[in-house]
Amino acid sequence: MRIIMSIPSLAPGGAEGQMVTLANGLSRRGHEVLIAVLSEGGPLAARVEGAKLVLLGKHSRLDNARILLRLAELYRSFQPHAHYSFLTTPNILGSLLRPLFPKVALLMGVRASAVDFSLYHYGRAGRLATRLEAWLSPLAQAVVANSRTGLAFCLERGYPNVKSVVIFNGIDTTRFSPDSAARPIQRAAWGIQDDSLLVGLPARLDPIKDHPAFLHAAALLTAGQPSLRFVCIGDGPPEILTHLKRQASALGLAERLSFVGGVDDMPAAYNALDLACLCSTSEGFPNVLGEAMACGVPCVTTDVGDAGLLVDNTGFVVPSGDPAALAGAIQAQLERLSREGDSLRTACRERILANFSVERLVEATEELLLKLCAGQQP
Repeated sequence: MRIIMSIPSLAPGGAEGQMVTLANGLSRRGHEVLIAVLSEGGPLAARVEGAKLVLLGKHSRLDNARILLRLAELYRSFQPHAHYSFLTTPNILGSLLRPLFPKVALLMGVRASAVDFSLYHYGRAGRLATRLEAWLSPLAQAVVANSRTGLAFCLERGYPNVKSVVIFNGIDTTRFSPDSAARPIQRAAWGIQDDSLLVGLPARLDPIKDHPAFLHAAALLTAGQPSLRFVCIGDGPPEILTHLKRQASALGLAERLSFVGGVDDMPAAYNALDLACLCSTSEGFPNVLGEAMACGVPCVTTDVGDAGLLVDNTGFVVPSGDPAALAGAIQAQLERLSREGDSLRTACRERILANFSVERLVEATEELLLKLCAGQQP
């Protein structure tokens, strides 16, 4: 098959990483894959293997008409059997091309559940775009959600039930694996002693990741636990970082919590942790939980997206926006780790190996693509 896969950018992110992983996997199976990036690209472009990469050079929302024409040109030159679009703008553009290219099967990839657009400066535009995306969804041959929660959210918004399916994300368990040698090296780079208990929040600096909840939970946990340290891993706007640093200082965390920015070697970062935390208010399939667990790191998470399904009985799940509950779960998980040790770490990795591998992702997607290209229902 010849497959176009489109996405806004290849900046570090869950959807972006999954697209590259899937494109590489489909390429290894002998399919011709072309990744159309609406913007100028991003760091994840270096991880593309086997697929052709085309950067469309979008600069603003006003560029969408030109990008639509560029996509139409790719359709004519590449002659794809299918177009798998990821995220709202590519989904809209792919839908608009359907009447012109009716023989190209369209898969709309939906990667999140409920998003509070009031948290963002583009809130009104975001709400309008997602409504348009839902309205156009019947034009697609399939709507692919990466979580059960995301699928339910789609159906509530009017996506066609008969065309909507779930294909879970795939975690690269070769790349993300236990590495005892990486732990002291990464900790030394962060200035954290090897005998400290380290709890990490791997998340970009974004309102939906709810860093303030993590900071307040950390402040509740520091009393009487001198060896406990916290680390926030991820980049974001400078103004958000400045605000969070001030908040951490006001909470008395200046000596106990570090903002280390983005990390190129995320497997090493996970291996440096004793426990990983997710405190988001909205998610679909939280990749960071799967990646941490594949490295043998137990997790605590808020009840968002399919986080609870992902961690199952290896982790603790709490309501979002409740720092006290989050602190209690972190404490309980640290105590469990002290009791169970390697058996808990092994259980975390085995859950990912058994249920959320890259092989499952690629096989399920290939099967769906072959069905749609043969004119069958999902």
